[in-house]
Amino acid sequence: MEFCEEVWQAMSTQYIKKLPPTQDVVTECVNGFHRLGFPQCLGAIDGCHIEIKPNSTDATDYHNYKGWYSIVLLALVDYRSRFLYINIGAPGRCNDSQIYNSSLLKNVITEDEV
Repeated sequence: MEFCEEVWQAMSTQYIKKLPPTQDVVTECVNGFHRLGFPQCLGAIDGCHIEIKPNSTDATDYHNYKGWYSIVLLALVDYRSRFLYINIGAPGRCNDSQIYNSSLLKNVITEDEV
């Protein structure tokens, strides 16, 4: 845990943008995706299941549609594949839209009208 904390402290400011994004960050991302052929795009979002071994009392929540136990990593990246947002720890039974709908990212985008 100490190692992970040190890596986070040393690298998070370089690789992860703060929420809510500044207007400059939004403009840079939209222009970058436009140059790649994706107009009006702010970021690319997807989820990834990470296998775990839950305790027996929580096992049902973590059993995913693929047939094994997991937690979900949901991430939003910009046009250069830099992380704009990371959410990890949702139970494997949750799908990407459920995780997004209960995320800080959705709150920031809908409330701040990025």
